[in-house]
Amino acid sequence: MARRIRSLTPGGPAFLGVVADRSPDSVVGMMAILKAGHAYVPLDPFYPLERLHYLLDDAQVSLVVGPREITESFAPQHLGILDPREAPWEAAPEETVGVSDVRIAGSDPAYMIYTSGSTGNPKGCIVTHDNVLSMLRAALPLFDVSADDRWSIFHSMSFDFSVWELWGAFAKGSRATLVPADITQTPEAFIDFLATEEITVLNQVPSVFRHLAKAHAERPEALTALRHIIFGGEKVDLECVRRFSLSCGKHVPEFTNMYGITEITVHATFKRLTEADFESGISSPIGQPLSNLAISIRDEHGVELPLGETGEMWITGDGVARGYHRRPESTQKSFAHLSHDSRGTRYYRSGDLGRALPGGEFEYVGRADQQVKVMGFRIELGEIEEVLKQHPHVEDAVVSLVPDRTGTKSLVACFVRRIENDQQVIRELRSYASSKLPRHMAPNRFRAFDKFPLNSSGKTDRKALLAVFH
Repeated sequence: MARRIRSLTPGGPAFLGVVADRSPDSVVGMMAILKAGHAYVPLDPFYPLERLHYLLDDAQVSLVVGPREITESFAPQHLGILDPREAPWEAAPEETVGVSDVRIAGSDPAYMIYTSGSTGNPKGCIVTHDNVLSMLRAALPLFDVSADDRWSIFHSMSFDFSVWELWGAFAKGSRATLVPADITQTPEAFIDFLATEEITVLNQVPSVFRHLAKAHAERPEALTALRHIIFGGEKVDLECVRRFSLSCGKHVPEFTNMYGITEITVHATFKRLTEADFESGISSPIGQPLSNLAISIRDEHGVELPLGETGEMWITGDGVARGYHRRPESTQKSFAHLSHDSRGTRYYRSGDLGRALPGGEFEYVGRADQQVKVMGFRIELGEIEEVLKQHPHVEDAVVSLVPDRTGTKSLVACFVRRIENDQQVIRELRSYASSKLPRHMAPNRFRAFDKFPLNSSGKTDRKALLAVFH
């Protein structure tokens, strides 16, 4: 496959698209792109057409690897398509189109994953080979995993948790087992899958794990093979983990919480969760930084704060990504230097609030801005609001993450209408949002208003506005 890619893209390193459809072909495509000296851009076929076109254009993709019937449904005609199932392997012997002469530097891009952007357009974060290798070398030794283990590949390649799932398994010689998309949506079916495949390493976003834990309570004997459950992507739910642990009987897996962000290459910290953590009163313990990174808690001026005070987490080290593709201003703002640091240390300003704890550990507190995490995906509420405000019947919009009676958080949208028929506008707006945004960014609930309440500064009073949902 790499030889075929080289024959079609003989130039220097480029960003190539790969259809992220949870098939072995998508994994082969990803690895072949890397072997051919290029970087991959995952393209989730469930994304709206407009968003896929934006990713292809922004990344300047010239070739997409994936099933032809899927790729042709969204790729413009001028793009090249390489279908793994059609590739004429016999027509590309190594001596004809070689990859042995491809030289890949550690500083070369390995992949580009798009994160949500507050201006209404997502930003492509460029992660290098060195970044990924640095993360694996720092994180894998913390787990007693080997070639005997079986990892489930639960997450889409468009979510960087999959980088840890796939390459963690590959680096240890373990078996990587792709979870079909329909099974990821049904906890009972997922338990059957984990049991049948005898999965030993499971990575989960906490909001998804809640549903799995609820189903597991009815069948606690089903998952006796599990040895490790690793959390990431969101604030961990300690009470849920505790209940799951109690239901496991004699076969209790090890629980690990790993805080991380796309811009620092998946994982930044490591915390083995124990009974003491369930009773500590710390809502989200994230542990110590990985050995390839350092974290400091700073105020809005970049001044480091004393132990126990809440501030923004600034992260530095070998995991910090190159920056944002074609976004020099955003890169300069988020990947910052301290003016008084003569060493020129480069930090990623996470936008996450945290506290330094005694003993070198940290607690995650929450977001410092309008970024939230839904199903593990980090999104900008402002991006959703900008999309909703483009609808002709919407004058203004505010989106937030609000818990329901069960504690499950979902996206809710408040909007100022231009016409009186609320139900009609809500129906149209729901459909419009689904056509413009990925599934995890489309609001679940809508509420119409004549006008938004204002605070003393004359700005929209978000707290008063969203109180109607409580």
